[in-house]
Amino acid sequence: MHKKRMQQSNRVLKAGSPASGQLARPAAVTYAFLSITAGAGLAFIVATGGLVNAPWATAQAVTIILVAVSFAVASVWFVVLPVVAGLLATRGRRWPVIYLTVFAVTQVLTIGLSPVLGVLSSLLTVLGCVLLWLPESLAYSKSISSHRRELRRS
Repeated sequence: MHKKRMQQSNRVLKAGSPASGQLARPAAVTYAFLSITAGAGLAFIVATGGLVNAPWATAQAVTIILVAVSFAVASVWFVVLPVVAGLLATRGRRWPVIYLTVFAVTQVLTIGLSPVLGVLSSLLTVLGCVLLWLPESLAYSKSISSHRRELRRS
């Protein structure tokens, strides 16, 4: 019986279709994910553009290695984590919304240091966060959370 409930729960969470007493995923949550993903993509383009324009012919090997490691770390922070957090937010998790809010605030605080695409990336991330804090998005995550709690109790 427990296995059947878990399969039903996973199917509902993957498809986003409502189960008994559950809300369907609102469009705001989907648009938030798309906005956050677009912002992360622009952040990657900005970072890659900086690498392409660097004077590599005169760089030493140590410098190249440090730049490569820095680029990898920055890619994880500015691209991978926001996209994963946005994806988890579409599945009704609440902690990614808090992480994305802190992430967006740090981007806004450093907005003057970014090129135009970096500013656009920050604005898309902020838009995604605002959409995740709308009442229908909060109701959706609360519904999913209560559904998960119900399954754990059973």
